[in-house]
Amino acid sequence: MVSTPPLRLTERIPADLPLVVHHNVRKRLLVYGSAYFAWCLVLLGPAALLVPTTAGRGVIAVVVAGGCLVPVVGFLLGVYLWALASRGPVLAAGPDGMWVKCRSVPVRAVWLPWESIELVSRSRWWAFERMIKIRPRDPDIRRQFGPAGTFDATIGWWYFGPPLSALLSFTDRAESEVLAAIERYSAGRLT
Repeated sequence: MVSTPPLRLTERIPADLPLVVHHNVRKRLLVYGSAYFAWCLVLLGPAALLVPTTAGRGVIAVVVAGGCLVPVVGFLLGVYLWALASRGPVLAAGPDGMWVKCRSVPVRAVWLPWESIELVSRSRWWAFERMIKIRPRDPDIRRQFGPAGTFDATIGWWYFGPPLSALLSFTDRAESEVLAAIERYSAGRLT
């Protein structure tokens, strides 16, 4: 096992490296907003059509439940988009290493020199979100992320993605450009 020196943690990924990737909230809002609108139509459309013709208790219950779910899901979508937009860059990389998100709540990013990274791999999250995940040489590195790191490794993973990862969908740079730069800087650690 490789012993890792204390990590440099920050609340916001610095933008002073050759490769800096930012979220494109407009693209994400367009896709997620369209999916949300379609979900609202599927949920409330048939029930709203049935209410005037059949005012049974079951139909009214579906309309009321759907009417309560729509703002709740809309609120969660808004919080998700706000959290992504307020974090700053998704990732930053250069010849010496990379900055990447290590905790979501509260937001923290970590500087990892290339020597402390064993592997950078491509992955998908929630079926369509393209991302990269970083596997450090020292598996105990996550202990330095604090108690909220445990939250991220469990519950937070479902909402914000795994720790030591970066979403590449809906960013200001093409995925191929980001992967090519990481391949160039990481000396063959990208798979």
